[in-house]
Amino acid sequence: MIGNKIKQRRLELGMTQEELAKKCGYKSKATINKIENNINDVNQSKLIRIADALDVSPIYFIDEKTGYEIDINIIDDKKRKESLLIYAQKLASLSSDKLQNVMQYIDFLSKKGD
Repeated sequence: MIGNKIKQRRLELGMTQEELAKKCGYKSKATINKIENNINDVNQSKLIRIADALDVSPIYFIDEKTGYEIDINIIDDKKRKESLLIYAQKLASLSSDKLQNVMQYIDFLSKKGD
């Protein structure tokens, strides 16, 4: 699943596996090939690195159920960015009804102010 989306985005940008590998700091395209073919899992730090190289939020790769786009790239603190990614993964696993409830609650809190 994630591998397919990585490949899709890479192709959208007209980037080769080798170019993406270099941008991510890998020695060869073999790692990217294994990720795209869902042979290798992608941990959070790898996903953040790949997302940066492909100019998207890490959420782009895991958000299957909603059109919500959260740009965590504006967050400087790496720990906070990784925490948001963990929550995004949890959100992506929720049913549509539960996700809608969470989003309504977030909207409520953001309108409420401090």
